[in-house]
Amino acid sequence: FTIFIIEEFIGKPGYLSLKQILTISKHPLAEIGSHGLSHKLLTELSDEDLKKEILNTKRSLESKIGRSITKFAYSHGQFDVRCKKLITVYNYAFAADSKPINFFTRSRRYSFPRINITDDSINKYHKLFKKFSV
Repeated sequence: FTIFIIEEFIGKPGYLSLKQILTISKHPLAEIGSHGLSHKLLTELSDEDLKKEILNTKRSLESKIGRSITKFAYSHGQFDVRCKKLITVYNYAFAADSKPINFFTRSRRYSFPRINITDDSINKYHKLFKKFSV
């Protein structure tokens, strides 16, 4: 499973701390992905700010966890052709949006669906995560 991280939200109330992210990143079934720098609506950003949201967060998270970041979740599930282009240019393997589909196709590789985790559901995922701890 992939946990998508908003860079500027790390350590804020209701979000994962860096220590938690590092612990999760070491789990063999878990992967850390990027959910952008600030969770701004990507389709409304200038080209320069869009690059920061997609590339700077990738570099920063990779530096923090010591692993490649290959997955991206579009903020608010919204994207445009500029977003898809930067996702491919910066070597993400795929990107997730919020559209329900049959996701076992290559045609949606750069707009893959994701499941939102709320504060209420995080305890359920925590219990599940503990079951599979090595």
